[in-house]
Amino acid sequence: MARVGPVTIHDLPAEVISHAFSYLNTVQLIYAARVCRQWRDLGLEHPTFWKNLAFGRATSGMFALLKARMNQGRGRPCHLRVVIVGTHPLIIPVLIRELLPAIMPRALTLEITLDADYDQELSDILKQPAPKLVEFARCSQVPLVPEIFGTGTTSKLEILRLVGAPLPEVTIPAIRSITTLSIHHYTPEDTTFPPATLEQLQHLTSLTFSSPRVELHTPLSANFIKLLTRLNLLEFYCPHSIVKSFIQAVPSSCLSAIRTVRVLFGGELGSDLLHGLLTPLRSPFHLAIQRADTTIFSISLQDERSGFVRTFVEPLPNYYCKPDGNEMANSLFRNVEIASQLSTVTVSVSVWPHLIPYLRNFSSVGTLIVEYDWLSDYAPRPQRLPAFPFPGIGSSGWSGLTTLVLQSRRDFIDVNALDVLAFLDLMIAQRCKILELRRVRVIDKLDLLSERFKSVVSFAERLWPSEGQFTPGAVEWTREM
Repeated sequence: MARVGPVTIHDLPAEVISHAFSYLNTVQLIYAARVCRQWRDLGLEHPTFWKNLAFGRATSGMFALLKARMNQGRGRPCHLRVVIVGTHPLIIPVLIRELLPAIMPRALTLEITLDADYDQELSDILKQPAPKLVEFARCSQVPLVPEIFGTGTTSKLEILRLVGAPLPEVTIPAIRSITTLSIHHYTPEDTTFPPATLEQLQHLTSLTFSSPRVELHTPLSANFIKLLTRLNLLEFYCPHSIVKSFIQAVPSSCLSAIRTVRVLFGGELGSDLLHGLLTPLRSPFHLAIQRADTTIFSISLQDERSGFVRTFVEPLPNYYCKPDGNEMANSLFRNVEIASQLSTVTVSVSVWPHLIPYLRNFSSVGTLIVEYDWLSDYAPRPQRLPAFPFPGIGSSGWSGLTTLVLQSRRDFIDVNALDVLAFLDLMIAQRCKILELRRVRVIDKLDLLSERFKSVVSFAERLWPSEGQFTPGAVEWTREM
């Protein structure tokens, strides 16, 4: 029998309310928990409250909230992220001596960044066992101690990220099984690349090493070369001379076995690195030019069949001038042979004005992906396509272009149909008859698209590239014109 009388929000099943809570962050969840007793119980029990613990301020109120959230977890596995700048009288007695020892037995991930004044106290606490720990991140200039996380327990640690701290040349039982290692040095002092220490990590599949000043002792040992052949990802962000020495010291057969390699590119001096790094790649290729940071971008060449990727990270200011005579530009752009073997090119909107003039050899490319990157979040709505007039008067333009893809890396964005058509006119791409929209919506005058394109396809997810990998897309709708 149907219920008679008014229906309120309190009639919703607890499962529905709990699912709605999953869309809230911790602060929002705390506010929701103040609505009524039912929401309080559901909110405090929700994993958002007790599972992901993160804070960046040292105050008595913050520590009290952390205690409450830990108690609500009742010993269940959780994640903790602590990033505090400066000192506070409660950090040692409350955070280091009370809260951290209580959470380490059940921590799945642990990230700690504290002032150098607390390094000794923290190192002593981190010697306690952490049997469930899968990922550990530490920002400190103090090396890991061999006794970290205890020596008498079986470690489940898989991911280790160190910022500032060198990896000591001693055996550390807790890190023997890690698969992902990331080491970042940020001080101007010299550091030494540690191949002897890395040789102990027999399960390593991902290695990232970054340093502004580093000593590299060659030749590299046979055991270290063997370790490199097992990697799926190698990131080596060091000065060009070091990158060059490293690449020359590694056999080409070893480099050919690594699926993804990323290095810093050193302008014209980096051209001699290209041949060795690109050896395992075969055409057809996908070229991706994407924003990485405010002043940094990456150029990636991907073998479409094997999925192997080679990425060069470069400073964007190197491309603020015209292509002619720019010795800092990547020689990939001048390689006509590679240009003729490209099937797809991705260019981020925020780097378009600086990089698109360098793509004069790419007129035969069949698919162009224009990607709205993270900087697009701050642009006016709806989003505008790049208006830089390339190739320009007297050029044949992108004569081989048959497919235009508009792609958003993050949330859905809106574009105007007239903007799409004007963009193709600037590209001089008369043969382009297919439009794909990946997390992009055309908000007006859809009938204009039917006059220009034979097919318009929309995807809920972007197809590629995603961190150098192909990712399947879910078709939202397809419209044949």
